[in-house]
Amino acid sequence: MRQWQWERLRPSVGLVSMLCLIGRHVHAQSFDCRKVSTEVEHAICNDKALGELDSSLASELKDSMSAATADQRRDFVWEERRWIAYRDKHCTPASSTEGESLSECLAAVYRERIAYLKSLKGVADLSNCQKIADRYRPLASAHPGEPPLSVLANSPTSGITLAAPLANMTNAASELPVWASKQTPPFLVPEEFTKSLISMAGWTLEKLPNVNFYSLSSIEGTAHCYNSTYFGVTRGGAEFELAPPGFNDEGGASCGVSRTFGRIDDASVFIQENYNWTPQMSSDITVATSNDGGFYSACKVAFLFAPTFSDQTLNSWEDIKSLKACKATECADLRRAAFELAEEVQKNPAEARKRWLTRLSPEQEAEYEKEIKLAARKQSELGIRELPGGATVDQTDADPASITQEAPLHLPYVHHGHVYLASLGHFTIGWRYFADWGVTFEELEDDKLASRGNFAVGMMKG
Repeated sequence: MRQWQWERLRPSVGLVSMLCLIGRHVHAQSFDCRKVSTEVEHAICNDKALGELDSSLASELKDSMSAATADQRRDFVWEERRWIAYRDKHCTPASSTEGESLSECLAAVYRERIAYLKSLKGVADLSNCQKIADRYRPLASAHPGEPPLSVLANSPTSGITLAAPLANMTNAASELPVWASKQTPPFLVPEEFTKSLISMAGWTLEKLPNVNFYSLSSIEGTAHCYNSTYFGVTRGGAEFELAPPGFNDEGGASCGVSRTFGRIDDASVFIQENYNWTPQMSSDITVATSNDGGFYSACKVAFLFAPTFSDQTLNSWEDIKSLKACKATECADLRRAAFELAEEVQKNPAEARKRWLTRLSPEQEAEYEKEIKLAARKQSELGIRELPGGATVDQTDADPASITQEAPLHLPYVHHGHVYLASLGHFTIGWRYFADWGVTFEELEDDKLASRGNFAVGMMKG
């Protein structure tokens, strides 16, 4: 069963120094003109019209911040700092358009910024999130384990298309200017732009369909985090653009996701999908829709999945410590039990353990207690005392997604007179953990735990 929900992502923008002065400064500007130091700040203080624009921007910031959560404030303090840096670099004698004064340049960027903030107050464009939910729903059951965006993009009737990259680059600092010189018309890439392109990974250049908006991204590290630069082509040269609302690269927000440009019907959109192979049975898609040179506030559609179990696993776990080995005489029965137990624990760890404990006779309970003590001793020797999320090894109050093979959940399993210690946990590789379950069966032999069977149970978003 799947459920969908969508929400407006309401960015709030603020610069700490500016916000501290909102509502109490005596100048037309949002800052104290007695403390200015840069040419841009002097220009704003010396021009009444610019001062009024700066004050209007401060007012828009105040409104945005008042409607923001703490996380949104942090995100958009960062965004406002980027805008200030853009303003100061864009409106300098070296970068100004011939014949355009500093005041004219500043007025243009202020009006653009104010218009952007005003657009965030309007009703977000939820229609594209609604379309994604409605069009995925009839396709979902036929595509278990597949990301919703891929399912939609591969459907010829969904109305959703993804844009192919323009180019892949190894050294973007040197390759981007060459690529730009071959376009029609060609454009220049300033040195200050290429200096920012520092990455050990490769780069992907993409363009929003039918819109003068580009992204140049590298994906870095084992966490697969985006490092993105956005730009447009203005007056024959590349100029930095702000990230669309809802697409922050800071604080891990860009890690483990996929991003692409595309179209939903006639709308040009920037899409981020958060779909991974962890035990979490959920995913989400964020959509920013192009709007007259900018973007509407982003919306998000969330998906909740029922788990599907099978013998198809994400990785070939039998290559790791023989995780599919079985030494018991009842391997077929234990394998079947592994799937049943994994499904039970995924549904409710506490109820699963309680159900099997109540089936034990006093003699079986005593045998199981010995097995538990031996297992606890083994885990203590390995330095494992808690499950991820803070639950202790033998507790069942943890989220099923947080139970791993390193700190498994134990429960008894009785079959044909044998009292097995069943241990269940999601497979891990380093710091990464996966949806597949590992299930082991052990029993007492000469006062020691003897392995009887190890099984891998595939689990995916259904």
